[in-house]
Amino acid sequence: MDLWIRRQLAILSSKASEILGVQEHLHNLLAMREEGEVEQVGEDKQQVQKMLGKLVEALRMTSDLYDVVSLEYSAGRGMVYAMYASGVIRAVDVDGRTGSAMILEVVREIKR
Repeated sequence: MDLWIRRQLAILSSKASEILGVQEHLHNLLAMREEGEVEQVGEDKQQVQKMLGKLVEALRMTSDLYDVVSLEYSAGRGMVYAMYASGVIRAVDVDGRTGSAMILEVVREIKR
């Protein structure tokens, strides 16, 4: 019984760490938006952001990019910001790319 309880505590600790990482990510994202580094999604950016949301869902089902929490698009900078559960943020230049080229570039760059 003690072993089972210890395993459950370890699982809870791991989940708590993941939740704290997501919480930190959200605080970082909010700070970036307030500083103008990541723009709010407007009417013309909604389709790209929706596509990136679907891409995150697909990436989270993989064995190597399961920890991607979100992808945020900044049209003004032509960048996509990949946020990980650990709090790491990676920037990908997607300026001037079509939707499918953007997907390929994001996946290629965040796998590095």
